[in-house]
Amino acid sequence: MVGRDPSCSIQYGLLPAMKALISDKLFRHPNTDVKVSIVSCIHEVLRITAPKQPYEDETMKEILESTLTALEKLSFFSGCSYFKVLHILEMAKIKSPVILLDLGCNAIVTQRFQLLLNTIRFNHSHAPFSNMEEIMTLLIAESDEISLDLLKPLLSKSKIRWRMRQKYMTFFLGKLWLGFASHCWMMEKQRRGTMLTTN
Repeated sequence: MVGRDPSCSIQYGLLPAMKALISDKLFRHPNTDVKVSIVSCIHEVLRITAPKQPYEDETMKEILESTLTALEKLSFFSGCSYFKVLHILEMAKIKSPVILLDLGCNAIVTQRFQLLLNTIRFNHSHAPFSNMEEIMTLLIAESDEISLDLLKPLLSKSKIRWRMRQKYMTFFLGKLWLGFASHCWMMEKQRRGTMLTTN
């Protein structure tokens, strides 16, 4: 396994594989299992190159959208794709949440929340739960604003979401309070500045 932040020679050696993975022949392959395998390999590239972004912004957006499609396989408990999806989920927590926010992919962030909450089950092993929680926690922590669309998946009725709701609502409320306090502080600062200018 290639470690993170590899030497220049290893990075150079990875370039042909990196280009091949995003070629139309592989990245847009009609077979779903092949697509999942390609996304899994791309997430290995993301792991190796972190914190650097290995592809252009538009390509990264396509990769993140393909990741959503691959994660749908999480609801199936058998087959090669399932284990590859578990690997994608594990790798996704390393870099993709930050990339999602950096690229302004708010719609994909919301879709990822909904998808993870819809596909996870109590009979999943501990690892998917843990990786999912890390991804969602990072997305919440790094978000400048928390939209209603992000809250809706957690507020809907289900046992899984109730468990997640208990974990994250305090976090959400804390962020909302910090945002409100920051807004009040800025308003007060502007008011005092206006008073000093007037006087």
